[in-house]
Amino acid sequence: MKAKFKVWNKRLKSFDTTNKFMIDMQGRLYVQDGSIFIICGDWMEPVFSTTKEDKNGVELFDGDIVKGFGVKRIVTLKLKKYCVYGEVSIFDVDQFHSDFKKIGTKLENPELMEGDLNITG
Repeated sequence: MKAKFKVWNKRLKSFDTTNKFMIDMQGRLYVQDGSIFIICGDWMEPVFSTTKEDKNGVELFDGDIVKGFGVKRIVTLKLKKYCVYGEVSIFDVDQFHSDFKKIGTKLENPELMEGDLNITG
């Protein structure tokens, strides 16, 4: 199975949507430069897809912030399980509840992580 990912540029504080990337078997990230791939610096970070969608059909990636059932949580992909921080609830990949709505990402919207992630609202 081919892993789907996008790349966060730590220097620019945004996702890189213009370049083509690949990851080798050792987990090193490369960017395409013409006809060759060059290894990326540590300021570029791959963010992997969970292969799941929120209630609006938006694809969820590691670090997305979702809201549903009166709580706000961070989705983290680890060992084929969804760890949703807050009350540290764990969703099996096949049991992730699609009633959550993506409201941001921990990288693009760090202000959403302030305070209690289990707020009602």
